[in-house]
Amino acid sequence: LKWNSNHRAILGPIKILDLDGVISDLEWIRNLDFCRYTNCMGEVGHRHSYKEGLHSRVYVTDATQTRLWEMDGTNDGSREIVNLPLPCPAGYYCTEGVSFANTTRAPDLTDNSTYPRWDGARGITAFAQKCWDGYMCNPGSRTPRGDGPCPKGWYCPTGMLPQKCPRDYFCPMGGKEPLMCPPGTYNEFEEMSICTICPLGYYCPHYMTTLPFICPPGRICADWGRAQPAMCPPGHYCLKGTTTWNRTTHLAKDSDLALYVPLYNNLKHRGMYPCPNGTFCVGGTETNVTIEGNYTTPQQCSQGYYCQINANNTVGAMTPTGTAICPGGYYCPRGTTNPILTDSGWYSPPGSNHPHECLPGTYSPRPGMPECLSCDLGSECRYEKTVVPTPCGKAE
Repeated sequence: LKWNSNHRAILGPIKILDLDGVISDLEWIRNLDFCRYTNCMGEVGHRHSYKEGLHSRVYVTDATQTRLWEMDGTNDGSREIVNLPLPCPAGYYCTEGVSFANTTRAPDLTDNSTYPRWDGARGITAFAQKCWDGYMCNPGSRTPRGDGPCPKGWYCPTGMLPQKCPRDYFCPMGGKEPLMCPPGTYNEFEEMSICTICPLGYYCPHYMTTLPFICPPGRICADWGRAQPAMCPPGHYCLKGTTTWNRTTHLAKDSDLALYVPLYNNLKHRGMYPCPNGTFCVGGTETNVTIEGNYTTPQQCSQGYYCQINANNTVGAMTPTGTAICPGGYYCPRGTTNPILTDSGWYSPPGSNHPHECLPGTYSPRPGMPECLSCDLGSECRYEKTVVPTPCGKAE
């Protein structure tokens, strides 16, 4: 084979010298572009031959085996041919008669007049083909399925060996690429085929969560697989790591919490707490310590009203008007838990935030009077805060 001035191979027959010394003829090469100085059509590589002075290698084949033709860069080229069956490269498969280890020139050869086809009648391609997406093709694969579907915990990009599934992703069997763990799940390890469901007391807010986030104060994470925590309901406060909607009245101490089975990262079950007496809690309250004007903390009950935890000791006041309006005969300053009884000589109509003195001409004979009484005929109530009227004309 000789080169013309355009570095294009001049047509001619190829002779192959087998290892046993027998010379056999191959078919004519038609319109075939061999590269004289650069890599193309499956050569091992430019200037990477094992023989000194060789510029490139080209694979050629007959109907039975593949051989290697080495070119030394001269016009005549090297006629030395060695017998060298080579395994199909990783990520590819080779059917019978493949002669080139890539698909750059023709991924599926059908035209025998343009590219070399040593057995066109049997439909043998001259180039290795990429394996099917999601299949694992080790070197030497013969079918597009290679060694079968990509294993769990790995992914198989087209034309590549299996790759280890990274953290934050999951890789089911037969995957071409890793899949992001969706919100509500996480993955802290490699080689995972599924994502881990976010545990109780935690939430996993976005794609590719590596580790779950502990439920923040003022929120509840009472379900597996939460992408966002739920708001602590009114009338309660919720500490960090709340795991259940159950009201926590008997789990006030760490020693009590220790009775429950630890969860992820040794988190213990924790429920909601009722809003403290004398205060009200809107949704999302985080603590039992009041900071005036900060509604993530309990706020004092409005004056004229009282705020109590209910009879079951499970829920506190939810609004500024609390449990109820202060009843008559009692008064309720701001932040009252239990209405305060009004003394004798005083009165308190419903909704009072302080007691009122009985005026002259009226009296209040006992505690808890919602209004003062008028002095009876024949008696007088000369002063404020009269408790018992005096007979008229009686000296004091």
